[in-house]
Amino acid sequence: MKIKKVLLSFLAVSLVLMLSIQCVFAETYFDNGVYKFMRVGTNQIKLCDYHGADKNLVVPESIFGDTVVSVDFMAFANCENSSVIETITLPETMTSLDRFAFMGMTNLKSINIPASCTTIGSGLFQGCTSLTDIKLDADITVIPSQLFYQCSSLKSFDVPETVTEIQNHAFSECPSLESVYIPASVDTIGKYAFKNTTGVTIYGHKGTLAERFATLNGLDFVDVDNTYQLGDVNKDGVISVTDATLIQRYSAKLAELDETQMSLADFNNDGEINVSDATKIQIYLVSK
Repeated sequence: MKIKKVLLSFLAVSLVLMLSIQCVFAETYFDNGVYKFMRVGTNQIKLCDYHGADKNLVVPESIFGDTVVSVDFMAFANCENSSVIETITLPETMTSLDRFAFMGMTNLKSINIPASCTTIGSGLFQGCTSLTDIKLDADITVIPSQLFYQCSSLKSFDVPETVTEIQNHAFSECPSLESVYIPASVDTIGKYAFKNTTGVTIYGHKGTLAERFATLNGLDFVDVDNTYQLGDVNKDGVISVTDATLIQRYSAKLAELDETQMSLADFNNDGEINVSDATKIQIYLVSK
């Protein structure tokens, strides 16, 4: 009888210990009908899933009085209505965005990442094929791997001045990417950071890694410290007949212009680029 009591006591203690261990390692999720989330600190929340169907999603600063500070791994990538969302506005309370949080959101066109955010994970926008507008005010030091991998609509991006490293495949497989500004602060660029993104022009400061990387990888480089005069469409430092010809070729769809060239080609400042700009350049050259 005594042995039986000891055995029962042992089993009871073991059960309590097992339940305690489960409570320590299990993650407790909450749901307000729109977001699934967990508490990650004192009065702080991490978003884990989204059940809504807003086309233009504005993420709240708080839920049930707790501050929204982060987005979990694949949180929006896995949500049932990910294909509905076109714009996302994140709150100023956001401090981190985990890996692949927005991956594969094929209709996402625009998102802001506030200055409060200091950590962004790899593959954050991987496969976001409609993404064109990213406002990145985040105080980050790394552009992580696969950040914009296969973002086929992305045309331009300015790397923040706080960044020191651009990792592999950050801009890979981006066929529409025309320009990326890389600041002088960047001292590490992965060998495959722009793999299969051959049409991009690197904008940066002369003598920096940005220029060396562009040269080594056969990419066009533009020194942002050089100021181009309106009409200098080919950016060779002078306005000439060559610039007028380039505008004519562009008007006839025989040549393409990058964003900087487009701004330089509108010689008559009417908001359009056509033969009138070429004619005005020719008149300007004759009158000199």
